[in-house]
Amino acid sequence: MYKKMNLKKQVEIMPLNSYRLQQAVILFMLLAISSAGWIYMLSAHHHSMTMAPLHHSMTASAPHTWSLTDFTATFVVWAVMMIAMMTPSIIPMVFRFLQVRRGKTLRYPYAFALAFLVGYFFAWLGFCVLSTAAQCQLQAFALLSPMMESQNVILSAVLLILVGLYQFTRWKAACLNHCRVPNDLTKECHRDPIIVGLHHGFYCVGSCWALMVMMFAVGVLNLPWMVIITLIVVMEKTLPINPLWLRCSSGLGFFIWGGWQLMPFWI
Repeated sequence: MYKKMNLKKQVEIMPLNSYRLQQAVILFMLLAISSAGWIYMLSAHHHSMTMAPLHHSMTASAPHTWSLTDFTATFVVWAVMMIAMMTPSIIPMVFRFLQVRRGKTLRYPYAFALAFLVGYFFAWLGFCVLSTAAQCQLQAFALLSPMMESQNVILSAVLLILVGLYQFTRWKAACLNHCRVPNDLTKECHRDPIIVGLHHGFYCVGSCWALMVMMFAVGVLNLPWMVIITLIVVMEKTLPINPLWLRCSSGLGFFIWGGWQLMPFWI
């Protein structure tokens, strides 16, 4: 009798230990993906600093004309930046999705996690295309330097005010609430993980696009601001407090900062 009870305990503990091991492996996998993105951005930042004198001398002699290669390279920078910045904030959602699927049938947890991530970032690819096109136009009008830094105070101020105002909108609130508590995740758990990730990614883009657009104001390759925005996104999505305080406090800060930059034009 004792042997049967002991055997039953072992059977109950083994699936739990296996699930925890899967969580640890998936966590390591997601952190590795994010770290690879940050290493790439650090390399891109270093390369931009090294090439800065050459870029300035070239733009002083003739305007820069974008080629397909330039567009593709810039798109890659934006795409990798999204992977680096957004992966930490998606980790709790990946675990929640896998936990729901665990109650059904989950034979390949690592493949499901990667598929969810692929769908999630596929939603961000559209944003990356638009951001690359916007950067192309801003540089064509000399509003953005080849180093991806704003050269116009009014542009920076307008972007900061826009970001600040968006933090107060109902669209931001609705998208952020879905990112924090996706009520339809249980209903969607039987669907393809790529579709579920894509669906969740659209809401995430709706919540965070303004914060990412702010990179045009502070510098696309500005690593300190990349870290700050990443922390804001992670806190908005994961901290167990009312997100209203987080988004409104950051929104107010960006709004005041943008207004402060416009002060010389008012006086």
